Amino acid sequence: MNCTQPVISTTDGSEPPVQNVVVGQPIILTTPALPSGITASKTIWTVGGTNIGGYTPTPASYDTASVTKTDLKESSLNTYWVYQGSTIPVTYQYCVDIQGADPIKQCSMVADASFNVTGPGDAQMTVDAYSAVTISKIVDRQPCLSVDWDPYLQYGVVTGYDKTVCPGLGDETGNPVGIKFTQPGVSSDGTYTFVQLITKDKTKYANGQSSGAFISTPGMDGALGYPYPPLQPGDDHVSDSPNATLVGPTNYSKVSRTFAATMYLLWTSNIQNSITVPVGYQKWHFKTSTTNTGYPTSQNWSTPVSQYAGIDGDVVSSATDPKSLTRPYGYPVWSNLSTQVWSTTNADEVDQEEEQ
Repeated sequence: MNCTQPVISTTDGSEPPVQNVVVGQPIILTTPALPSGITASKTIWTVGGTNIGGYTPTPASYDTASVTKTDLKESSLNTYWVYQGSTIPVTYQYCVDIQGADPIKQCSMVADASFNVTGPGDAQMTVDAYSAVTISKIVDRQPCLSVDWDPYLQYGVVTGYDKTVCPGLGDETGNPVGIKFTQPGVSSDGTYTFVQLITKDKTKYANGQSSGAFISTPGMDGALGYPYPPLQPGDDHVSDSPNATLVGPTNYSKVSRTFAATMYLLWTSNIQNSITVPVGYQKWHFKTSTTNTGYPTSQNWSTPVSQYAGIDGDVVSSATDPKSLTRPYGYPVWSNLSTQVWSTTNADEVDQEEEQ
């Protein structure tokens, strides 16, 4: 069994030299050439640890992302380890089909190899989550004009403004804005990134006796893309603070929003052609509503009623999550971008579904 050139396995009972690799690093193993005129009728690879054949977010649009299994039946092995481990075993055996030969003797001895797989360690992101939904007035970051801006129903508080330029905006108490995910320091051997999947998102507007809702399909957070960008280049964190406008063509009597998402922390080795591997994830959501007590002639929005706002449990390590033992091996996968559609026919049905 060869890895590039060096022989990394033995068949004589001696211990093979342990190879040192990194999570996400491409592992390409081949076997020595067979004698002329002989071809393998069957190849048998076994690979320990959590391994995959590839992780492929579609380029450019990133509207899908999937994981493929390692192919264990080809003459060459192409795989990636997703999680760290010590002395992870790999074996290889081939069989030939020679007419008239003893079937028992038509398979080779088993070749053994062993790998130590390292990575970013037990590092995990830290999460700061605001515990309420507020009524905010959101403005364009530049310029900051002295006008009466439209009110918004917002998870967290207005952020992203330079208070020396736009005094009075944002949270003056130092609370985190909505939710904030911070990477575990700087990795000299690779790069951390984030990606967010939206699992539920509905904003419902009531106007007198009628109502409708913006309903999002589950998928990757297409509004911000892959990977999820920081507010400023070079930031060690990303954040989110979803909002809903409270101003429309006519006055609304009530506005509510239900939102749920999962933020993933990923890591990519600096080794050439390495793929991204999952590190951990955090589920979070909020559910809230506000009533316009001035309806129908004016706007006077009540303090939002937050049935829930914040994180769902602790950060989960992908390496220890039971779901990581099966597909998709702890990876964020999606079949489409999360997009909104307006609906008046099933807005109430969605409410009933959420209350179950």
